[in-house]
Amino acid sequence: MLIKLFITPQIQTVDAAGRTVLGALEQIGHKYISKIAIGRFLEIQTQEVVPEAQVAEYIAQMCNDVRLNIFNPVMEDYTAEVTLSDGRTLSIKGERQWRKKK
Repeated sequence: MLIKLFITPQIQTVDAAGRTVLGALEQIGHKYISKIAIGRFLEIQTQEVVPEAQVAEYIAQMCNDVRLNIFNPVMEDYTAEVTLSDGRTLSIKGERQWRKKK
C-alpha cells in the first residue's frame, strides 16, 4: 500500500513562509496568486496490508504517533491519497481530533 500524506497549515494559521514566497512571486510579476501554503509531503510504502475499512484509522493513528515531530494538529491539517494493493485509490481528510499518547 502506498500512502501519500500531505500536511498543510490550517486555513486560520498564519503561514509566514507562504507569505514570503507569495511576496517574492508578486515582486517578479506574478499578480494572479492570492495565497500560498507551504507544507510537507511524505510518501509512505507499507509492508503490511491494512484492511480497507481500517485505512483511515491507521493513518490517523500514524499521524497521532508522530505528532509534534512532523504533524502539529493544533496548527496543521492532513490529507492522504492511499493506493491500495488492487490499484484503487482512496482520499482521506484528517480530522482535527487526536488522542493522547499512551
